[in-house]
Amino acid sequence: MAETVANALIEEIISKLISMVANEIGLAWGFKRQLRKLQNTLVGIQNVLEEAETRQVMEKNVKKWLMSLKDVAYEADDILDENTTEILRRKFELGSRIKKVCNFFSPFSNPIVFRLKMAHKIRNINVKLDEIDKEKNRFQFSSTDTTNNQKRKEGRETYSFLDHADSPAASIVGRDEDTSKIIKNLKDYCDEALLVLPIVGMGGIGKTTLAQLVFNDESMNQHFDLKMWVCVSDDFDVKRLARQIIESVTKNSCSIDNWDTIVGKIRDTLRGKRYLLVLDDVWNEDEREWNRLRNCLVGEGAREGSRILVTTRSEKVASMMGGEPLMHHLKGLRDEDCWSIFERRAFGGRVDVIDKNPDLVKIGKELVKKCKGVPLAAKALGGLMRTKSEKKKWESVRDSEIWKQYENDETEIMAALKLSYDHLPYHLKQCFAYCSVFPKDYWIHKERLIRHWVAHGYVVECSDQQVKVLEDTAEDYLNSLLWRSFFQDAERDDLGNIWRFKMHDLMHDLAQLVNGNECGVLKLSSDSVDDQQLVDQRFVHEKTRHLSVVPSKTPKVILEMLSLYSGGGRRRLRSIDLMNDFPYYIDFDHKVFDYISSNFKCLRVLDLRDAKIREVSLWIGRLKHLRYLDLSGTSIQELPNSITNLYSLQTLMLVACGNLRQLPRDMRKMINLRHLNIMGTDIHEMPQDMRQLTNLQTLLDFVVGKDYSLRAGLGELGPLNHLRRLEEARRAMLKEKHNLLTMGLDWREDFDVLGDALLQPASPSLEFEVVNDVLEALQPHSNLEVFSIQRFPGTRLPSWITMIERVIIWECPNLISLQGGNQDSSSVSLKQLNINRCSNLTSLWEEIQGFTSLKELKIVGCPNLTRRYNKETGEDWNKIAHIPNVHIDMD
Repeated sequence: MAETVANALIEEIISKLISMVANEIGLAWGFKRQLRKLQNTLVGIQNVLEEAETRQVMEKNVKKWLMSLKDVAYEADDILDENTTEILRRKFELGSRIKKVCNFFSPFSNPIVFRLKMAHKIRNINVKLDEIDKEKNRFQFSSTDTTNNQKRKEGRETYSFLDHADSPAASIVGRDEDTSKIIKNLKDYCDEALLVLPIVGMGGIGKTTLAQLVFNDESMNQHFDLKMWVCVSDDFDVKRLARQIIESVTKNSCSIDNWDTIVGKIRDTLRGKRYLLVLDDVWNEDEREWNRLRNCLVGEGAREGSRILVTTRSEKVASMMGGEPLMHHLKGLRDEDCWSIFERRAFGGRVDVIDKNPDLVKIGKELVKKCKGVPLAAKALGGLMRTKSEKKKWESVRDSEIWKQYENDETEIMAALKLSYDHLPYHLKQCFAYCSVFPKDYWIHKERLIRHWVAHGYVVECSDQQVKVLEDTAEDYLNSLLWRSFFQDAERDDLGNIWRFKMHDLMHDLAQLVNGNECGVLKLSSDSVDDQQLVDQRFVHEKTRHLSVVPSKTPKVILEMLSLYSGGGRRRLRSIDLMNDFPYYIDFDHKVFDYISSNFKCLRVLDLRDAKIREVSLWIGRLKHLRYLDLSGTSIQELPNSITNLYSLQTLMLVACGNLRQLPRDMRKMINLRHLNIMGTDIHEMPQDMRQLTNLQTLLDFVVGKDYSLRAGLGELGPLNHLRRLEEARRAMLKEKHNLLTMGLDWREDFDVLGDALLQPASPSLEFEVVNDVLEALQPHSNLEVFSIQRFPGTRLPSWITMIERVIIWECPNLISLQGGNQDSSSVSLKQLNINRCSNLTSLWEEIQGFTSLKELKIVGCPNLTRRYNKETGEDWNKIAHIPNVHIDMD
């Protein structure tokens, strides 16, 4: 569905053109005239795209026209981005007063030559668009003034999201009988050896949900010694599944590669245990592969009565796994149960809408019948109808032509999902469709996805008066898609914030359907690759713009794949994402990185986390469009200074690069950088002039080196007023950083506590007072939510610490008391307190009994606190007895 990308992309291009023309960029040699011509042509084309979107389903020529338009739009966007990057480069040079002798005719140094080059490229785009515009007239579209701004405004409706209506107990209806029957079958036949019980049903019917209900039933904990859950999906890799079984029991990562060792580990783990293993979403029909897995589960030692609960769409799969005798065919929900789900989504809390439009209930029940008992369809349609309050709009959905395109139950469900998608604002369509780049059943990390969306330009600034960074707007997009059930299985962190989620298989199918060939998932498992293997990958196409690669073991395979893939139009790739959440890492060498840097110059996103990379290509600076670079978990020892030529780079992730000792000296040039994460590196000091990176929102860590005369001091943080996270800071204007949400201070073991800039104290006690005062002066803005402190050399914590919701204290050997000034309980916001390995800490706050906001207290490895606040014998237990969740452990 090319219109998904075309409409959103054209709107983005028009926005860029308006800005460029308004700023009179490139007046010389008709450049501005060419930009205006491009803008006017695109506006005219945009006005017919809504009709083209509808007609392209039935008219192949319209679909072909949309695809041609999309290709030219991408090309235009690349050119405009190239121009913007050059503006950023010149802005830095002018701001830094850089003076150097340049070749007058170099396009990189002479603005006249560069603008001539850009004008020529834009002229070529206009020629191509003129042809597309002429062809448009053949279709006799009805031109309509597109109201995309209104569509965007509609899409920004925010929801409390995953409220009570989304809790399992509230949203799961009509499955009590199924749950009871399966639980009974699992418990019966206890003298039998390993039995397989399949749940079989169509996609979206609720097989996984039913398995979860059974798995989490309290009686299962009493009946089975072990419970394990493994998501299988369409990749029945026996080694991967075996490792996941081990991990499900041990809760630790398993990297064993030898099959005999894996089998031995599983049998040792299961010996003497009656276990329940859930294999969710099984597609494999190869009996040999199933027998390999089964044989390692039925070896010596496991108790009789162990069970494997399987969910699958295929009766053939269920029979092959030996589960035919106990097969449970899951049917659709009754209409009244589906109505309950739909009503909660569509009308929840909106009695006024029902009163004004009593016919909506009647129309809604007609829509529910089209859901065929599938809860996913009911939730999606309910989420769609919640955004509509007029009877006419409800009738429009009920009477949509799309229902006529689908004839059987399974495809009619896809019609319901497609309708929900069709009514999304264009920017949400684009964000959802992009997610087809992830494999099925993949855990999508919220922060990573949001930054990908921003990098690709899918997120626009708010047009209202509210000041929001793009990442916050992107989170609104995400919440809207979650509410509408395009995503599911959201998991939250300790603070209740969503951090990862999945897409249902049917939603993933929908994303692939609407995205056409935009996204490709390339799975390589052999040690060689050829053209036929690429052809066989049905998601890989010369029009693909976003490519994810599921691992291969050798750099040779990756290089061969890229060399084959870079033919034709494939050099226009905008993202390469290595899916390294799998058992083995993708291996790299410098040739692979060189090849990427030299052949895929339109990349916006390059995600190579956990790949076996030892050095970064010197040609990395050629990726002038790059906005997101993740090298986390790699073995790199340095970054070439050429990386600082990436003026458009927004995110640089270097987490757990343990061999990396320093950042490039010219980091100040990366003036568009928004997120920098160097946690877990061996970096001991920051480059100078970090203050020039004024767009930074996330800075993890800021390392203060020992040599104060050479290092970037904490004064560098003063101008960085967009900071949202910050670690390892000792002296900065933190109280002015209202976007700062998370702060961590870590005193390295070799850190000079006072530094050369402070007067050396005359005694140890005075030294402690100086350190304590320094920390007191680091009071952050009241918006701070999380504060962690590690290896602090002082003796007490600051008074402002109780104003933060979550506090984590680690390994502070000199800390004696948490007391820091008078604590007024009315100003205390503390909800969670975690204290670890503070051996000399003897007391909490005297006023802690009045901290009514405190809901969780965890003390580990603090012997003095353990004795004093222990429930059985502690003298001050009564002071913390009001806290709902208290955990005290000596270890």
